[in-house]
Amino acid sequence: NILNPQLLLSKIQYILNEDIAPSNHPIGVLTTTERNNWADLRNHLIKLGNEESLRIIDDSILMIALDDEKPGSDPISCVKQYLHSDGINRWFDKSFTLIVCADGTSGLNFEHSWGDGVAVLRYFQDISKDSTNFPKCHPENLNQVLTSVDAFDVKKLVKLYKKHVGTYESCSTAAFKHGRTETVRPCTMKTADFCYAVSSNNKPSNNDLVNMIKQCSVEHSKLVKEAAMGQGFDRHLFALRLLAKESNLKIPDLFTDPAYGLINHNILSTSSLTSDYVWLGGFGPVIKDGYGIG
Repeated sequence: NILNPQLLLSKIQYILNEDIAPSNHPIGVLTTTERNNWADLRNHLIKLGNEESLRIIDDSILMIALDDEKPGSDPISCVKQYLHSDGINRWFDKSFTLIVCADGTSGLNFEHSWGDGVAVLRYFQDISKDSTNFPKCHPENLNQVLTSVDAFDVKKLVKLYKKHVGTYESCSTAAFKHGRTETVRPCTMKTADFCYAVSSNNKPSNNDLVNMIKQCSVEHSKLVKEAAMGQGFDRHLFALRLLAKESNLKIPDLFTDPAYGLINHNILSTSSLTSDYVWLGGFGPVIKDGYGIG
């Protein structure tokens, strides 16, 4: 049953009004650990008699976290709050967690294995539009301060390493049944040539630089189109390697070649989703010496 919005509101208000001391042993923080370690700990909790409690959590649609923090419009505070926080009131196994802070800012943290950013963005947009255009609880019924943000100031950090590295860009393959993603490799010879040219002591003319970056875009558009149509190589090779392993076949030399290892050491892991309903998005790096670039 879908509860009446006013009843839901009263339940949330009850939770906010309850002066409950934080748990001395917040179990949720265990979901932040490495997956296999958490699986072992979870099995231990079940053996101790917590199976029903875990089942109730597993059966829920989503996690709602009501945080006391007020990250406001500071991008660094927002990322820390929505990406990880202190983990105490999170349950990172859930498909997604709706996080609402004390200043009214809200966001999503989602577990990546079940789906990609496009699906989460669709949810985000639909909920935002529906709650704005068809509010089920009107402001006069709420005893809370509504905040507004006039501007969102993002500071930028520039670091130059003067070298090219393995770069991963996500491309949706949702045109295919059960399609998820393919990898685009945006670090091409065209982009390398442009980077060398723009940082050279003998810079080409502005017109030449414009033409070079246009060539980068042409090459990149071609790679994106190929990836979206299943013509990339990363997922195919990944599947072949898994099939060889599962069938106890000899792993082809390609997969042990240093070049293959290098291209899968993605120092720059990138993804892009844009929406009028999203202020900020991001994710962690996939390797210790890498960057996660939203």
